[in-house]
Amino acid sequence: MDEQNSLHTGTEETQLIIPNWTLDDFKGIEPYKWLYEHRNIPTFKSLWYDVQEMAKTFQFSKQRFTVKWQEYENSILPKNSGDYVTTFPDQPIQLQSGKYICDEYGVAYLDRYGNQMDVCLHPIMPVARIINQDTAEQYIRIAFQRGGTWKTLDIEKTIAYSATKVVSLSGVGVGVTSENARYLVSFLCDMESLNYDILREIRTTSRLGWHGNAFVPYDKALQYIDNGNSQIVGSIKQSGDYNIWLEAIKTTRDGTARHLPARIAVAASFASPLLSKVGYLPFWCNIHSTISSSCKSVSVMMAASVWGKPDIGHGLTISANGTTNALEVVASSLNNIPLFIDELQTAQKEKGFGQTAYNLCEGAGRGRLNRGAKLQPLLHWCLVTISSGEQTVTNDLDHEGALARVVEVNVKEPVFSDPHTVVNTIKENYGFAGAAYVKAIAGEDMSALKKETDRISKSLQESGVQVKQADSGAMLIIADRLAAKYIFGDQETALTEDDVRQYLKLEVDTDMNRRVYEHICGWCQQYQGYFESDGNRYVKPYYGKKVCDTHYRIARNPLKAELTRNGFNYDSFIEWCVHHGAMKDKSGTPAKQHLSKDSQRLLDFFTDALNNEAETGTANPGTVVDVPDLPF
Repeated sequence: MDEQNSLHTGTEETQLIIPNWTLDDFKGIEPYKWLYEHRNIPTFKSLWYDVQEMAKTFQFSKQRFTVKWQEYENSILPKNSGDYVTTFPDQPIQLQSGKYICDEYGVAYLDRYGNQMDVCLHPIMPVARIINQDTAEQYIRIAFQRGGTWKTLDIEKTIAYSATKVVSLSGVGVGVTSENARYLVSFLCDMESLNYDILREIRTTSRLGWHGNAFVPYDKALQYIDNGNSQIVGSIKQSGDYNIWLEAIKTTRDGTARHLPARIAVAASFASPLLSKVGYLPFWCNIHSTISSSCKSVSVMMAASVWGKPDIGHGLTISANGTTNALEVVASSLNNIPLFIDELQTAQKEKGFGQTAYNLCEGAGRGRLNRGAKLQPLLHWCLVTISSGEQTVTNDLDHEGALARVVEVNVKEPVFSDPHTVVNTIKENYGFAGAAYVKAIAGEDMSALKKETDRISKSLQESGVQVKQADSGAMLIIADRLAAKYIFGDQETALTEDDVRQYLKLEVDTDMNRRVYEHICGWCQQYQGYFESDGNRYVKPYYGKKVCDTHYRIARNPLKAELTRNGFNYDSFIEWCVHHGAMKDKSGTPAKQHLSKDSQRLLDFFTDALNNEAETGTANPGTVVDVPDLPF
C-alpha cells in the first residue's frame, strides 16, 4: 500500500485520505477494516462508494467487493444475546426478552453496528393473551410503568401489531410516536412469540349467563369484558347480609293473596336462567296497577335483588325510555339474567310497548350492518323481562304474538304494608341468591325438569290457557319450586297452578282475529250512518247495506281500508269470519247502491256470530278446528 498515491475524499473539514490499496489488500481485510473504523462519519456512504470504485480499478467487481464487506461486518459486529430476560422494577412477570434489553430505563436493543436503539423509554411488556369467546377476536394485555405505577391495557392485536394504529396508545399514556411505533410493534410481537407458553391465556365474554355449565359472572373460568353496559353489569354483585335478605323475601311466601304479585316477580327472576336449560322461549312479566302506592316498583326491585343492586336508574332496574335497539343490546349482555324495567308509562305515552315486547321475547335482534357495510354478529339472549307500570304492556290492537308472550300481573291492593322498610332492606342486602341458585340448578336433571314443565304447561292448556302463556306459567311454577328447594327451604308453599292461572290469558283472549272481529262490530255500529237502510237510502261515503242490527252487508274497499289502517290482515280476517260463521262466504253477494248504477259485491257480516258460538260451546257446523300455536 502506497499512501503517496492515495485518494482524498470529503470536504476540507472532514477530508480523509484513502490509502492506495493493492489487489491483495482487497482480497484481504484491510480496506474493509478501515471502512468499518470510519462508519460513524457523516460522509460514510460516499466514502464506501469511493473505496468500491478503487477496487474496480483492479478488476475487483462491485459484487465481489460487497460480499467481502458483508463478510467482514458479520465477523466483527457484536452479536445480540438471545438470553436476555426482563428486569423491570416491580415487574408483574419475568419474561424472556431475546435481543431486547428490558430494564428500568425501558426497552432497547443493539443494532448491527453495536449502537443502542431505543424501543420505548419506559418499562412495557405483554402479560397475557385474551380471546373473546363470542367473536373469536384476540387481544394482548399490556402492562406498562409510568411514574412508578404499573397499568394494564387490553388491546386488539390488530392495533398492537400495526405500526400505524399502535400510535393511538399514546392517548392512554404509552410512550409511542410515529418514530418508534414500528420498533414497539416488533418488540410486542417478538415478546409474545418468545413467551407464548408463559403468558397466561384469558378467555372472555361480553355476555353473562350460561356458557356450557359455566355461569358468568360467578364462574371465573370466563371473565366478563365490558361492551358499554358497565353500570348494569357492575350492579350484579353482593352486598350486606344474605340471611337478612332471606327473611325479607320469606315474608311474601306466607300464602297471602296480596303478596302474590311480588312472589310472581321473584319467581320470574329465578325462571330466567332456567329458560335455555329446559328449551323454553323468553317471556315478559309485567307488574301493573293504577292504584297509588301499590308497591309494583318495589316488587320488581325485590326480583332484581336476587342478582344484585336493585336501585332504579343506578342499579339493575333501568328506565323504560330507551329505544328497542338499546334494550336489545342490554338484553344480549345480560343473556340469561333478567332484564328489569321500571315505570313503563313514562315511555308508553309516546309509544306502545307491544312491538318491543314481541322483539325481546323473540330472543334475537335484527341484523345490522357496521360502518364497513358488513353484517354485524346477531344479538341473542334467553331471559325474562320483568317490568312495572300503571298499565299493561300490550293493548287490544297488538298482534297475538305480543299478547301471548306477556304475563300481566294486576296488583289490586298494596303488596306491602310497610314498603319503605322492604325497600331499605333489599337496597342494603342483595345479590346472594342468584349465585347460589345457578350453582344449585347446574346439578339438576334438566331432562326431568323439562318433562315436568311440559306436564304443567299441558295441564294449564287443558283449562283454556293459551299455549305460550301456559309455557310461561309453567316456568314460573318450576322456578319457584327450585327456589323453594335451594334458597328458601319452604317447598310446601311453592306456587301452584291456581296461583299462576289467574294471571294467564286464555286462548280466546289472544286470538287476534277474534279481537279484530270485535273491532269491526264496533266499527259497523260507529259508522252505521254510512250503510244503506230502509230509513237511510242515500249515503256517502258508501260502506254497504244494513239489513238489521246484527246483519251488515259490507263493501270490500272500506273494510279493507279500516283493517289496513289498524295493521290487520284482510285475508286472514275474512278466512276467520267464514270459519266462525261471521260471514257467509268470502266472495260476497252482488248488490247496487242507490247513488250508482254500478254493482259491487258486499260481504254478509253478522255481529252476533260469537254469541251463537258461546251458547253451543262449539264452532259452527262444517268448520275445522283452529290449528294450535306452534312452539316457535
